[in-house]
Amino acid sequence: MDWWDRKPSKIGGLEVCCTPCKHWGARTPFDVFKTLWCSWVIRCTDGTSFYFAGDTALCPAFEEIAKAYAPFTCSTIPIGAFLPRVFMKSHHASPEDAVQIHVDLKSENSVGCHWGTFRQKALEHIMDPPRLLAEELERRKMDPKSFTVMQHGETRVYRPKNAGGG
Repeated sequence: MDWWDRKPSKIGGLEVCCTPCKHWGARTPFDVFKTLWCSWVIRCTDGTSFYFAGDTALCPAFEEIAKAYAPFTCSTIPIGAFLPRVFMKSHHASPEDAVQIHVDLKSENSVGCHWGTFRQKALEHIMDPPRLLAEELERRKMDPKSFTVMQHGETRVYRPKNAGGG
């Protein structure tokens, strides 16, 4: 699939959509930016929609995605591996960037991902992203329940707000 392609799933009522995101990639010094990095939208006929940002930095694509598919019932947005900013800003979202992505996407609920599993190649402490996410939500006076992190192994159910399940 390429960006903006949509395919019906063999699982009843689902549609999968390939959407843009921002990262870099290379397998050799001669093929920089030759690979397609993407994010994913999954929509169901009952109005539920899920967005997976993948591995990304903040970019204008999120506003475009919102114009095409918002609102999202739930989005997973990366919050880790963001330092040093001088290098990582073009590849990985910081917790502050992640909140902006959440806003740009018009996501009803978001869950932070891409943090806490292992050190990765970043300089922030492995447990800093959730704390910084909470601080940014507080700074913007946003509902802290609108963008959270999960414990490893935790499961949650989200329903579209217009379906009365919130």
